[in-house]
This record gives sequence, structure tokens and C-alpha cells, in this order.
Amino acid sequence: MRPLALFALALMATSLLASCGSNKPLPPSVTQVREQVAVQKTDFDSHTRFIGPGQDDRAAEYEVRLRSWLEPGDDEYVHQVYIKLFYVGSERGYRSVNFPGGGLAEAKVIDRIADCAGLSSSTAICSYEEHIGAYVDHKTLKKAARGSGLRLRVNARSGHETYVKLEPYYIKGYLAATEPYED
Repeated sequence: MRPLALFALALMATSLLASCGSNKPLPPSVTQVREQVAVQKTDFDSHTRFIGPGQDDRAAEYEVRLRSWLEPGDDEYVHQVYIKLFYVGSERGYRSVNFPGGGLAEAKVIDRIADCAGLSSSTAICSYEEHIGAYVDHKTLKKAARGSGLRLRVNARSGHETYVKLEPYYIKGYLAATEPYED
């Protein structure tokens, strides 16, 4: 074999081995998201409820999912972006959500969990988990699915801002799971 061919072969083998060692998982497909959406209808509710799978960020700062409600005979979904925020330090108190272009939505506080590991409150470094929801209309979700996804800025009374994103494949899969229920 010629030296240049050997060099090319060695370069390809090195890049192949380097890519095999990558810890970065591939994102789920639209079909995988669609199959993971839970559809709930009970005798106690008049509506059908949809709950999407959680989508984590790489830094484990948040988990985000979509959830929706559809009343019988109604063709308008009520969609909510459900966000669990994880952090350490002082309580932040997330209160609002901004959409690109300046749209502001109140953050509905669903749950707040503090874990101070049994230390005295004056010296404790606590970990927090805040669960909030922000409503988003169907048209905005369809546009986000066709574009680059849905980006949000979650605002806390402490001044902290956390940037959250739902990827387009996630939104497409979620909406595909709800389509059979439309009138």
C-alpha cells in the first residue's frame, strides 16, 4: 500500500474510534416522542389529557415537557409547557416566562421542593426543585415544530434567568400524538 493510502486509512480508523467513544446520545426521533406521549381519559374527567415525555438539558438544570387538555367537542387544546428547574443555593421563586419577541406569561407554580439535608437553616446549602407551568397556544406550537423549536426564558424574583428549549422533533412528535383526538 502507498504511504498516502496508509495515512488515509489510519485517519479514518482514528476518527471512527473517536466517534465510538462519544458519550453524547442521539436525540429521540419524532416517532419515539409520539409513542411516549401518555393519553389519559378517566370516568372522573370530561377532558382527555396528554403528557409528553421529559426532555432534559445537558447541564441537568431543568427538565421540560408538554402537557395538554382537550374537552370533548372542543377543537381547542389547552397546552402547557411544564418545567422542573433544579438548582443549589437560595430559593429563586420562578414567576414568569418570556417567549421570543417579548411575549410574557405568568408562571403557574405547581410545586416547590427544598432539601437542606438536615443542616441548620442559617448555614444550610439547599438544593431546590421548582415545578412551573406556562400556557402556550396551539398555533405557537405548530410554528415552533416547523421552525427551530420553542425557546423560553424563565424569570425568578431573585433575578435569575434560565433559558429552556423544546426541540422541533419533540414538538412534532407530541403534536402527532394528539392529532387522532382532534374532531
